[in-house]
Amino acid sequence: MIRSISLPGALQYALNDTANGATLPGLRDKNAVNRRAAAYVCIGPQCSPSLTEPAELAKALKEQRSL
Repeated sequence: MIRSISLPGALQYALNDTANGATLPGLRDKNAVNRRAAAYVCIGPQCSPSLTEPAELAKALKEQRSL
């Protein structure tokens, strides 16, 4: 589902469960949620709330692509 969305110029960062995004300003305080993987869709300094379901992430990415 998510792999079928074209995201030219997008950056993806993966953090393990012991890391936080403190070294990357846009990822500061972005962590797993209740030990579940979480995604954050960010445009510039604005990020979405944590997304833990693949369908939520796909919807957010598609919405951002339409802006």
